[in-house]
Amino acid sequence: MLRWQQYFEFLLENELQTQEKNEKENENIEELEDINKPTYEEMIEFVSKMKNGKALGLDNITVELIKNVGPELRQRIFDLLLQIWDQERMPEEWEIGIICPIFKKGRP
Repeated sequence: MLRWQQYFEFLLENELQTQEKNEKENENIEELEDINKPTYEEMIEFVSKMKNGKALGLDNITVELIKNVGPELRQRIFDLLLQIWDQERMPEEWEIGIICPIFKKGRP
């Protein structure tokens, strides 16, 4: 357990340093007001390029489900995307991660 703790502390510390570096770089960039909102077509193209078989998030929604929803739900997903874009803030639930170590060889 101690080794797992050390590993994840190291991993998350490096991620935090990278995030802080990115934030400092972003402060140096002038605001780009001429960036256009994402379009419905861009969202469809992006979703179609997502890889299948990825692990589920807390919402239990698979990539395959998102790819195969009907037009009404696809529009609701796009509306959510625009809301996030306008507010410039991600839902708090999207910041939660679950770490599940999987042993590749031998016994745990």
